[in-house]
Amino acid sequence: MEEKNLGEVCPACGFKRTVFVPDTDRLSPMRRTVFRHAHSSIIVHFPQAFVFFLLVLSNIALFSRDPLHDNMVLVVRYLTYCSDLRPLARLYRG
Repeated sequence: MEEKNLGEVCPACGFKRTVFVPDTDRLSPMRRTVFRHAHSSIIVHFPQAFVFFLLVLSNIALFSRDPLHDNMVLVVRYLTYCSDLRPLARLYRG
């Protein structure tokens, strides 16, 4: 809501205007530009692409011969373990 449209009382919570602290933008202009263009697409599409990539690698491993099969199984296991650790990393970062 624009500040000029805000009256003396907040329409959502009913508190007076003097209770609120002005919001300051703490991001640099460069980071703001990066977040505006890439942030949402990375957060939404990267996990989906990662799971699809694991599915493709699993199918390659399933239908490949012995030397390639063993390597592909190791890669799929490693990436699966990494995908299991990502939520823990997100919790750690906040």
